Amino acid sequence: LAPVVQALRIRLRVAMGGGGREGRQAIAWPIRIGLTVAQVACAVLLVIAAGLLVRSLWMLTRIDPGFTAEGVTTTVVSPTGPVCRTPDACVAFYRAFEERVQAAPGIRNAALVNTLPLTGAVAKRSLELEGLAAETPLFWLHTITPGYFRVMGMRLESGRAFTRADLSGNAAVAIVPSATARRFWPGESPLGKQVRFAGESRWRSIVGVTADVRGFDLTRNVPSWMAGAVYVPYGLDATMEDGRIPVDMTLAVRTGMGEGAVAELVRRV
Repeated sequence: LAPVVQALRIRLRVAMGGGGREGRQAIAWPIRIGLTVAQVACAVLLVIAAGLLVRSLWMLTRIDPGFTAEGVTTTVVSPTGPVCRTPDACVAFYRAFEERVQAAPGIRNAALVNTLPLTGAVAKRSLELEGLAAETPLFWLHTITPGYFRVMGMRLESGRAFTRADLSGNAAVAIVPSATARRFWPGESPLGKQVRFAGESRWRSIVGVTADVRGFDLTRNVPSWMAGAVYVPYGLDATMEDGRIPVDMTLAVRTGMGEGAVAELVRRV
């Protein structure tokens, strides 16, 4: 406001017949007023942007991501050398690894997953759905061990979670999130419906439906180029689009131990 007041005074002196330095300063008054207007405009834009940012942050804090991160520590495991020289060796390694971590003191629950929510990692798989033989929509493939939902605090809406018996592969099973169920089986239960990986002959029975998880970001469950998500037990038949089983997995543990203690435990195991 100070430049505006000064400019008005100078203009008043000029109008009353003043001259000299005041007259020369009067030449600059439109520039000063222009700068003042620009400053006010920028300030208004900053206030609006700050208000929108605060509003967005407030809305994000109210979003339920579908899982509980408190008390959960995660570690990415990337086997090297002969550990995963064959799919059988890789599966055997991870099963022994998870069992030893689970049995360690201070660990309440432990599980493995190929893609943890909100990390940017996505695994894709084309699926055939019973009754949609002409389509093979692309799904986000979550390969997990049975304790995953319990560790992550993810709610099961209907059906059941995976069990240790499902790891044998004798009974091919799958679990889908609620949004995927609503999209492909609107108005009916997906339990008992059949899905199978594109290019394979064996069908999988859907045995459970989980609550939706904001896996891609806090506004989307899956990327826009995917049709849905599916969970399958980690095993030899849990193949990705290229036909390989996931090699890099993430260990998630629910524990009261600190991150350093968990890291040391993982290295020791």
